[in-house]
Amino acid sequence: MKKLVIILLSVFLPIMANAGGEIGQVVNVDGIYYQIDENNTVAVTRGSEKYTGDVVIPDMIEYDGTPYSVTKIKAMAFSKCTGLTSITIPSSITRFVGDDIFEDCVNLTAVYISDLEAWCRTDFPIGSNPLEYAHHLYVNGMLVTDLTLSDGMTKIGDRAFFGCSDITSIDIPSSVTSVGAYAFNGTAWFDSQPDGMVYVGRVAYTYKGTMPYDANIILDEGTLGIAGSAFQNNSHLMAITIPGTVECIGRAAFFRCNSMITVTSAIVNPFPIDDNVFSGCNVAMLYCPAGTIPAYQSTPGWQNFNFYLEIVAKVGDVIRVGGIYYEIGENNTAIVISGDEKYSGDVVIPAQFDYYGTTYTVTGIKFMAFYNCTGLTSITIPSTITRFIGDDIFENCWGLTAVYISDLEAWCRTDFPAGSNPLEFAHHLYVNGMLVTDLTLSDGMTKIGDRAFFGCSDITSIDIPSSVTSVGAFAFNGTAWCDSQPDGMVYVGRVAYTYKGTMPDDTSIILDEGTLGIAGSAFQNNGHLMAITIPGTVECIGRAAFFRCNSLILVTSAIVNPFPIDDNVFSGCDHAHLRVPVGTADIYRVTDGWRNFAWIDEWDPSSVLSVDGKQNGVKAIFSMKGEKLAQPSKGINIIKMEDGKGKKVMIK
Repeated sequence: MKKLVIILLSVFLPIMANAGGEIGQVVNVDGIYYQIDENNTVAVTRGSEKYTGDVVIPDMIEYDGTPYSVTKIKAMAFSKCTGLTSITIPSSITRFVGDDIFEDCVNLTAVYISDLEAWCRTDFPIGSNPLEYAHHLYVNGMLVTDLTLSDGMTKIGDRAFFGCSDITSIDIPSSVTSVGAYAFNGTAWFDSQPDGMVYVGRVAYTYKGTMPYDANIILDEGTLGIAGSAFQNNSHLMAITIPGTVECIGRAAFFRCNSMITVTSAIVNPFPIDDNVFSGCNVAMLYCPAGTIPAYQSTPGWQNFNFYLEIVAKVGDVIRVGGIYYEIGENNTAIVISGDEKYSGDVVIPAQFDYYGTTYTVTGIKFMAFYNCTGLTSITIPSTITRFIGDDIFENCWGLTAVYISDLEAWCRTDFPAGSNPLEFAHHLYVNGMLVTDLTLSDGMTKIGDRAFFGCSDITSIDIPSSVTSVGAFAFNGTAWCDSQPDGMVYVGRVAYTYKGTMPDDTSIILDEGTLGIAGSAFQNNGHLMAITIPGTVECIGRAAFFRCNSLILVTSAIVNPFPIDDNVFSGCDHAHLRVPVGTADIYRVTDGWRNFAWIDEWDPSSVLSVDGKQNGVKAIFSMKGEKLAQPSKGINIIKMEDGKGKKVMIK
């Protein structure tokens, strides 16, 4: 009995194996020809009769009792089917195998699909995308005009939308790093692009129009990919710079660019690419980041260059990274500078950036860097930038509306030359996203730089600790707080800031006892100031504090231990006389900034506080010979008071 069962099984096994069709067999199911393939799949193919009318390809068929998944369309399957008017293609078809699948289907008018993402991922050989003839794509019955792809998609295949003339706009997510050759040629969107580099999302797609001879193309920083055949057969391309953000380079991207001699790649970790990417660029040199030459030489697709050179930026070199121009400095630092293109929109300056494997810290902004950038709307400045070098950095940035910083104390310590604080035009300062209106500085801070808050009209109040002894020129001019101060002496904390309003002629100013500093340019160019009394508590006098106060004739300083000051503090005060505490004249005479006075005399505060003009009741000063003096001189001076009384004062 057991032998009989074995014999019967051996008879029926061949019959079971032959159920369905043979691999390679062409069958016709419902008017469509299929070639049977492995794993119960079939490919649409050509047959003895041409396809006509509206052809609907199913995702599954059944033949001889066996189900098959429809996964491919073979070469020339619909070639010269001039009677074909529309075609419906299921998402199960992911491969179009060979050229000319839809060649000369001149009456094809519509392509119907159900899965846009599956269509996007498909590569179409030459003549094998029905859209080349149909021009109109319908997804679930809706005509595609504005193409929006979902975030998370990574690929758009070769010729995916080639010839789809209805597509007028595209919205491609940054997740897409791979775009196939000619994917958008023949679309209304592509036709509307201006000549020059065209990008699909963040992928460099192609150069449209006629490229100039010996062109040097620098791809945008942040570019994630280079499309297949992007520059294929372009004989005008001499050099290409590929940013380090690129993750994918399509097949034949630079195929037969026979004039290209230089490829500069910022990719630190080179990835394999197709051998034909640079095929035909026989004399090209590859510049790559420091220390990466061995990696490039051992990575497929990068192995065929004649020369490999490392990129090293030198001090003084000008580079562009992330749309910002930099000048390289010493010790891996860089400063922001102007460039060939004006800055516009919202500019974010990074604290650091990477350039061909080397990290640079951004420490300054150079003069006129943003000059006349009327399209600049906001700027973000990192705390690493501590130098604003030269005037007019932000001059005429009329469109600037906001300045963003993260470190208020670092900003305070910074000196801004004329026209170089963006707040002069923006007026609004944000610290970690919060608008600054009530300015409170931390105890322990010692300095507020020149023009630190110049033009910041939102600041209505300030709270300055007594640790601040140095306030720069015009630091609070143009703030609502400064505008609200009454005329007369204005103090920033315990620093004499300026005299607001019109000073009367021949004015004598006695600074408040306990004053710790005099701001830069506090009295600059004031022709009405005749005398100033500086209390002994002062620890700092800013640059140009009394510059060109040409009516100043008497400076009385109670500072016992004079500290160096800038030579321009009293520059232009040519007639000024300096009175200093008894026993300190010799120290003043050798101290920077003080030694420039022609007359330095000692005085005893217990004798007379000051001889400093009409505001203190002084009408005139005479010598012992009766000669009228402009200011006191050595020896005995006769002082005539407004009340008619007189007194003698000894100047040592």
